[in-house]
Amino acid sequence: MPIPFDENIIHLGFLADEEKWAALSACDWLMMPSPKESLSMALLEAWTVGRPALVNAECDVLVAHCRVAHAGLWYRNYEEWLSALSLGDDNLLQTLGRNGRAYVEREYNWKRVESDYLGCIANVARMNGLG
Repeated sequence: MPIPFDENIIHLGFLADEEKWAALSACDWLMMPSPKESLSMALLEAWTVGRPALVNAECDVLVAHCRVAHAGLWYRNYEEWLSALSLGDDNLLQTLGRNGRAYVEREYNWKRVESDYLGCIANVARMNGLG
């Protein structure tokens, strides 16, 4: 999709994996302003490297992940966004980041994903009289 010109938007294009992981590791927060996200790979990647998230409160899915993981904050407007950023001392950022990393390791490790996937296939097979 075309990106509109705005002096506050810096379009970086696609980044090599090394650059992406370096940027995620160096950020203070992952900002996710979209109100229309499902499970966000960018969110999970940021949590993988121990960075907290600041998400749009209109996005129920990301707010739910932040709540369960205890790894992010959410905002409804500019004032709440600014307030959340002002809360971000090093201790809070590190705690939220650690919580996010633990959440991803617990919920999205290969063994868990494979087990859930195979369970889903087995359920579909049973429903169709194949198992």
